[in-house]
Amino acid sequence: MKPWIFQDHRAKEKHGEKKAPWSVGWVDAKGRRRSKKIGMKSYAQKYRDKLARELLDNLVGDDKTTWSDFIGQYEEAVMVRWRSEKSRVDAKHAFKQFKTITQVKRVRDVDARMLDTYVAERMKMPGKKRGDTISPETIRKELRAVRAALNQAKRWKYLREVPPMPEVDGFGRDKPYVVAADFDKMLEHTEAARYPDDQNYTASTFWQALLATVWVTGMRKSALLKLRWEDVDLSAGIVLSRCHDNKRKRDQFHMIGPAAGLLAELYAVRKPGESLVFPWYRSLRQLDRELHRIEKAAGIHLPCREDHEHTDACHFYGFHSFRYAHATYNSGRVPDRDLQRQMGHASFTTTQRYIKYAEEHQERDYDVFLPKSLKASEE
Repeated sequence: MKPWIFQDHRAKEKHGEKKAPWSVGWVDAKGRRRSKKIGMKSYAQKYRDKLARELLDNLVGDDKTTWSDFIGQYEEAVMVRWRSEKSRVDAKHAFKQFKTITQVKRVRDVDARMLDTYVAERMKMPGKKRGDTISPETIRKELRAVRAALNQAKRWKYLREVPPMPEVDGFGRDKPYVVAADFDKMLEHTEAARYPDDQNYTASTFWQALLATVWVTGMRKSALLKLRWEDVDLSAGIVLSRCHDNKRKRDQFHMIGPAAGLLAELYAVRKPGESLVFPWYRSLRQLDRELHRIEKAAGIHLPCREDHEHTDACHFYGFHSFRYAHATYNSGRVPDRDLQRQMGHASFTTTQRYIKYAEEHQERDYDVFLPKSLKASEE
C-alpha cells in the first residue's frame, strides 16, 4: 500500500480544515499502520513521495545500517552455524579487505562500481610468493564470501538487489593432477619419508597406506587424518567418514579397494590404544614437506611457467592433486552420482566442476578427417 496524506479529524475540529496540519500515513514492514505529523500540505506531499521510494526499496528504517553493524549481525546469526572454523576465518578476512579497500559505510552503498574498484585494487596487492600479486582464485574466493553476505543483506531487507559480481580474469597455474606414472614412482620411494617416527611401523609403511588410500578414495587430507579405526571395515573394503569430518554434512562411505591390504598392515602393528588410522601429531606443513620429499626422491619435477621466484612447492604435487587425479581417471568410468558420493561433495555442482576438469585433461584420440593426400603420406 502506498503512503497517503491526511488531516486528523480532531485537528480539523480544533483548528479548522484550512489550518489543521497534514500528516503522512503508511503501513510498515510488519503490517502496522504508522503516521507522522508534518505540517504544511506541500511538505507532507514531499515526505510521502520520499517515503514511497523507500518503501519501494524495502529500506524503511534500515537505510542507515552500517556495513560494520551488518557484518557483526551476519557473524552472530549466520557464520556461527558454519562447521568449518577456517571458513569463518577466511570470510572475516575477506570482509576486512573489502572494507579497507572500498571504505564502505552503509550496506546500501554497495554497488557494482564499488565491487569493480575492490577487484582492481586487490589485484595490485602482493601475493605470498616474492614478485607475485594476489592470485585471481583468491580474489574469486573473497568475492564469494562478500556475495553470500550481500545475499543475506537482501533477505534482511537491508539491500534491494545484490549487485552483479565482477569477472576476475587470470592465467593462474593450471591445477595439476597426479598422473599414474608419477603415483607409481611415489610408492617406490616412500622410504625417503622421515616422519612419522613415533609409531610401531616405519614412515614408509605409513606413506604407502596413506597414498594408496587417497588415490582410491579421493578423500580430502583433513578427512584422512581424522579417520578412526572404528570406522574402517577391512573385510568389506569401506571406510566411514563422519559428518563432522567432511563437507557433506552427513556420514559418508568410501570404497578403499586395494588399499585395504595396506591398511590391514597398519592395523596389525599399530600402537595399543591408537584410534587414528593415520596418526599425525606434527603440523600439516610438515605433512606437505614429507610428501614433497617423497616426490623429490621419485624424480618428480613439475614445470612452473609463472613469472615469479620459484620455490620447491612450484614443482611438486599437493594433496588436492590426488582428488583431481581421482576425478580425472574415474570420470566416465563410474556414474556421476557415484563419483559425487566417493569424493564427498555435498553439492553435485561441485562434482560437475571436477568432471569438467577431467574432460579437459583426459587423453583422447581425435579421429580427424584426412584428405587422400595426407592419408597416403600417413601410410
